[in-house]
Amino acid sequence: MRKKAIAIFFTIFFSVYALLNFYIYERGYSCLSDDKSKFIFNIIFSVLSLSFPFGKFLERTHMFRVSRPVSWLSSFWIGAILYFLLIILCIDIIRLADYFIGFLPSKLYFSCSNTKGILFFTSVFIVVVLQIAGFINARIPVIRKLNLDINKKAGKYKSLRVVAVSDIHLGILFGRKRTETLADKIKKLNPDMVLFVGDIIDEVPRPVIELDMGAAFRKLDIPLGKYAVTGNHEFIGGIMKSSAYIASIGIRLLRDECIGIENSFYIVGRDDKDSRWQTGKDRKKLEDILAHVNKDLPIILMDHQPLHLEDAEKNGVDFQLSGHTHHGQLWPINYITNAIFELSHGYIKKGNTYYYVSNGYGAWGPQLRIGNRPEILDITLNFI
Repeated sequence: MRKKAIAIFFTIFFSVYALLNFYIYERGYSCLSDDKSKFIFNIIFSVLSLSFPFGKFLERTHMFRVSRPVSWLSSFWIGAILYFLLIILCIDIIRLADYFIGFLPSKLYFSCSNTKGILFFTSVFIVVVLQIAGFINARIPVIRKLNLDINKKAGKYKSLRVVAVSDIHLGILFGRKRTETLADKIKKLNPDMVLFVGDIIDEVPRPVIELDMGAAFRKLDIPLGKYAVTGNHEFIGGIMKSSAYIASIGIRLLRDECIGIENSFYIVGRDDKDSRWQTGKDRKKLEDILAHVNKDLPIILMDHQPLHLEDAEKNGVDFQLSGHTHHGQLWPINYITNAIFELSHGYIKKGNTYYYVSNGYGAWGPQLRIGNRPEILDITLNFI
């Protein structure tokens, strides 16, 4: 069942990918007038469009030195596809409006080849600038501070410092150096506890495991421990391999379970909702996980995808952390995530339950962020 679902998904994905590439190719090719330019364009476009499927194939081999540059190239190309499509759409809207209103200067049509050439190189320039800006922005995380009052006693604790990170996507494009940087930032915040809210590992765990990309997390000495939940990518890549590696770097993976911390509060971790892809059955219901919990104590829940937020409120959860959305990662995809999720990013309170959905720290696909910043959450929970 899982293999069939994945096969259908990737068939649809690569079909759409091929169609988008063909559309951009046709529009770009039509802007060029001389044979030399067309020849160069064909070579460059072929390399760019094939980099993504070729890079995904290489990631599953041991040829990491080869797969890394190819994957980087495909990463930038995926982002470029989005913005080339948006530029083409804007041009088409302007042309359509001109057809009815006739506001464009007539000389644009008399020198059509020159106009197309200018549009072509202007579009390339805009996309390249956006790629550079998005790449830089994706490497400048922000520390978001939250200070929340929970109206419960937590044993000996009057307050708790929690650092939370979601969507790291360890893989061929997020290696040891960036993991070391993240671990150093976490250490400097001096938390009582660290929570990893899913998608620690990207969908291809092989390079992560063989190159031990999460080694820096192993060295983090956190008083109350390091905890994580699964994200959808851990299941795409194979949950057994991913969970074994996460355990090997000293992170306790909570899979539809709840643990008490020093008889003072609870940490709850739900399996990602897409767990049924591999397990063949739905994850446990939240009420079943919390069936034997003392709800007079604070309850902190990690659930990777921010769906059905009302479940946490109904079951007495005090604080839910989620990720998954990346808040679109690339503008204007954030409008889509806003439409899909009740909360795509940020903080809300429903009843007595606080919720926070993180932008995430890493990236999936394009190693770019346009319109939002990667983030680390520095949370202070205050108890009565």
